[in-house]
Amino acid sequence: MNTARRLVILSSKHKLSSQLPQAVRSSISLVLYHYESKLLDDLIGMVTTELNGTKVESIAFIADGTESEMYLTANRNEVLSVETVFGHSTTRDFFCTLVDNLDRRVDGARLDFLACEMAQKEVGKLIIQELRRLTKCHVELSKDMLGSDTAVVAMVQGVEKVVPVGSLYFIPQKLQDMMYGYIDSHRHLLEYEKIRKVGSGAFGTAVLYRNKNDDSLVIWKEINMLDLNSWERQLSLNEVKVLSVLNHPNIICYFDSFEKDGILMIKMEYADGGNLAQYLSSQKTRIEEREIVFLFHQIVSAIHHLHEHNILHRDIKTSNIFLTKDGLVKVGDFGISKMLTTRKGKAYTLLGTPYYISPEMCQGKPYNEKSDIWALGCILYEMACLHKAFEGSNLPALGQFAPIREAYSNSFNQLVKDLLQKDPEHRPTAKVVLHYRLPELNKQFESIEDEDDEDTEMIVEKQRQTNIRNPLRHHR
Repeated sequence: MNTARRLVILSSKHKLSSQLPQAVRSSISLVLYHYESKLLDDLIGMVTTELNGTKVESIAFIADGTESEMYLTANRNEVLSVETVFGHSTTRDFFCTLVDNLDRRVDGARLDFLACEMAQKEVGKLIIQELRRLTKCHVELSKDMLGSDTAVVAMVQGVEKVVPVGSLYFIPQKLQDMMYGYIDSHRHLLEYEKIRKVGSGAFGTAVLYRNKNDDSLVIWKEINMLDLNSWERQLSLNEVKVLSVLNHPNIICYFDSFEKDGILMIKMEYADGGNLAQYLSSQKTRIEEREIVFLFHQIVSAIHHLHEHNILHRDIKTSNIFLTKDGLVKVGDFGISKMLTTRKGKAYTLLGTPYYISPEMCQGKPYNEKSDIWALGCILYEMACLHKAFEGSNLPALGQFAPIREAYSNSFNQLVKDLLQKDPEHRPTAKVVLHYRLPELNKQFESIEDEDDEDTEMIVEKQRQTNIRNPLRHHR
């Protein structure tokens, strides 16, 4: 396909607005505008900024609509219809100004409306005629995104060929794959019944669903991509990327994802025991050291798996550590995790929850996996004291926390201190904690009654069996 510069204007109200950019050709300029908050004057400003004085050979406009009108913005007067194209100066002026960005020296200069329900209707024919007269350029309304009902001549690998008009703007195979995925996602979601909302975060809502076929429960995380800026969209897509490469019994399992009507849906494992924050808040007396170490071992095992894959979690906190009723830990919420390119890589963006962010993050310094280790220290302290290590005027940047008053072993207290070392170089790695420090702590429990040991072994075996035969794994 030729590499002439063209422009696509896409309304956020269109059901495929969050997916279409992935199919746009690399040479195309794209203006994705928020339908609810923009007016036609704003849209002209966005186009002017995007093109920066450069003319284009053609413009494609994609928006939601009916067989009688196309919704340009949420302003009820700013629609494309027979009434407005003939009688409303705002609409007429908009299209006259828009086509000023066309290179009139090019024979194929044109304005296309793709996926337009008015195409081939009588009202559509009237609109085309008037827009052609008004703008003095070629105008077409096509019924589908590829523009299969409108043929154009284009250069394909140096040879002139007749192609659908949509292929001027989109890579046909990517567009087709995306459309099939959209249809399949609708069918897939019909298999589930919504139960209730179980949580919400900065970018999405976690909703519990029941599979109608086998009564299994899963979480669908729903993220409205249309309400996010480009950086926030990237964070949301990042969670899918991170989850898809992880496979560990103490990490929330990822099954599937797709986008539907601008909503990113991420299907994940359901942990039926709430989260660690809820568990700690329900405790009236201190938790036994043996129980803390058992839970903490699973948390560290998950973080070690992340670090082995060069991934920083960056938001480890008690509300992101989920539990099952069988006592298993499931670390989740990887929205702001970062995949480092090398083991010596460092991150710079300040992200995370204030109570758990490390001193180096507070000070805006580069950080690495040792920042996650600091968060682990905060969690271990919180499990022992039932309150946060750093809150109020006690800032993490100071690296000072009140001593643990309860009767925990010297080895336990020393581990907390080592994890919360202000200098990240002095903190142990997740591998050292998992394979050396925690086994040393566990030695003190070897003299506990055999029956208690058998209980622990049963839970560990259940964890192992869950990893081997997870009844939900076939959904991946």
